[in-house]
Amino acid sequence: MVTGEYLLAALFPRIPFDLLIRLEYVSAYLPIPLAAHFIASEAGKRWPAPVLFLSAFLIALIPWAPLPLLTRSILAYYPIALFSIGYLFFAIILPSVRERSENARTVLAGFVIIASAGLNDMLFASFLVGTGNLIPYALVVFVCILSFALASR
Repeated sequence: MVTGEYLLAALFPRIPFDLLIRLEYVSAYLPIPLAAHFIASEAGKRWPAPVLFLSAFLIALIPWAPLPLLTRSILAYYPIALFSIGYLFFAIILPSVRERSENARTVLAGFVIIASAGLNDMLFASFLVGTGNLIPYALVVFVCILSFALASR
């Protein structure tokens, strides 16, 4: 609603540009720690503190940082996102698969799809690939896969 063609601005034309950009950055920075918490809970692991710690600084910028600083902060976000993806894979998901935890392979499949789409979208936003944004499609697949995992419990 706040990325791409700004559907929110079309629905509410009087929304200030500053608020629109800040909402866009909420939609960019918040999914990583929330997804990390969800995946850790699905894998039966505790909250991934390194992901929260690294994301907290950028999330704290959203309400008060001037827009030029906020928009440049995306350059710091990409390495944090890459670290978070690696941390989730090696510290949470892979050990769950090795322990043969319930639905670990299903969570792994969903994670690989959503992480691949996230990496693609970072490359697309950096103008390094021309594939387009794949996260919306990956989210549908991710939700379907995890719905299957939750239903099989």
